[in-house]
Amino acid sequence: MKVENVKKLLLSMKKNLTQKAKIRAEKKAKRQKAQEDQKLNLLPYTLRALIRCQKDLPDLKVLKNALETLHQLSNNLKNIDVTEQRLSVAIAYKQDNFSDRAAAAIQQDNHILILDHEQNLILKVSVGIGKIEYQGIVFTLKQIRTACRHVQTLKAQMGRKLAEQCLATLLAEIPGHLEVKIKALQKQAEQHWDKLAFLNTVDFKFLEDYQRPRFNLNFYQMLDSDIQTQSQLNDWISGWIGRVEAAIAAPSLVDAFILTILKLIASSPKYGIQTYAMWLGNSKAKSLDDKKLDKKFRAALGDNTIAAIAAKIEACIEYKWLKITAVGTHHLPVLVVTAKGKKVLKLVKPTKQAAQLTVNIHSHLYWLDQIQQEEQTAYVNFLNSPQSIANIANWSQDEVVAIQRLLNERLKAWQVLANWKLSKHPIKYKPLQRLV
Repeated sequence: MKVENVKKLLLSMKKNLTQKAKIRAEKKAKRQKAQEDQKLNLLPYTLRALIRCQKDLPDLKVLKNALETLHQLSNNLKNIDVTEQRLSVAIAYKQDNFSDRAAAAIQQDNHILILDHEQNLILKVSVGIGKIEYQGIVFTLKQIRTACRHVQTLKAQMGRKLAEQCLATLLAEIPGHLEVKIKALQKQAEQHWDKLAFLNTVDFKFLEDYQRPRFNLNFYQMLDSDIQTQSQLNDWISGWIGRVEAAIAAPSLVDAFILTILKLIASSPKYGIQTYAMWLGNSKAKSLDDKKLDKKFRAALGDNTIAAIAAKIEACIEYKWLKITAVGTHHLPVLVVTAKGKKVLKLVKPTKQAAQLTVNIHSHLYWLDQIQQEEQTAYVNFLNSPQSIANIANWSQDEVVAIQRLLNERLKAWQVLANWKLSKHPIKYKPLQRLV
């Protein structure tokens, strides 16, 4: 390379370095100027932020009411000091006139210090975090809002607690003649659940749960009347007694027809767990209105027409003794007996026709009913009943499938015990092979 070219190259490099140094110097100067401008504008900028925070705080009246409420509740509460401090400092902060008091703003690490004319600290603001330290208390806008909501929650909780205590006291002072009447109706109710189930929810709950554990709390949560005095409670109970007596005196809606339907659906998966379609036949597209009931269901219901059976089933659904639910991947509708329906079955005196539904204690229908109610215990009893095991040989395939389905639903490992029985006594338990 010629000497002239080398000189030109060096000159060019020097020129580039000089240009870059100039650019760096200009950037540094701009940063320094920006910092100086920021220092000059730091106070007005910070004041605007503080005033905006004052406006964003809850209304002064809200803050004062929250603090006053907290003081009223303080005798019954613990660990409220932090909430009280935050509310107190928020009230003071809301009322402070920072524009008149503030004389300087100094940035120190990640904080901005606001000083008064005598260089005393007014408050400290955390840059970018939103925390404010004022009068020795650190808080954020969110914490103050949360504190106000927390006080309202505490007030509501304390109000409920006091009302529950008041109700408990009133219930403990019920006059003796009313107490005797309540207990008499509770005893009488055991034979009239079919009619009492139509009471409103509060009346029914009082009848069912009076003097049980946690009754006061549960009853208070359901009670829609504003009962505050003994006289008001006594009047409510007198009205309740009248409503219950009227319900007991009313004619029962339960007859042998309904009991038969409830019993059939409660005692066998064929009616209670399978779909309408399988209950009424093998079609998976038809519904109750246009299908014939199977022979066993038909036989149990005597000479009643399908229309009459359908009407009774709809009535049981309306009475909330039966309900329609969905099962399987296709969400097919099924009929099941509700808790109220089971109570009707258990407590209503069976009529002569209903008594005819009693089944042989070794039949598949009996064991379906038992396993539904007692599950593991009933299954063990079934396996320990030689006659019941022997009867499996006489069951239809539908009856075998019904038992299998119920066992699969209720007892996941039922086959283990059955196989063990087969291995121990293969001849005696041979009929059990139809199940496993």
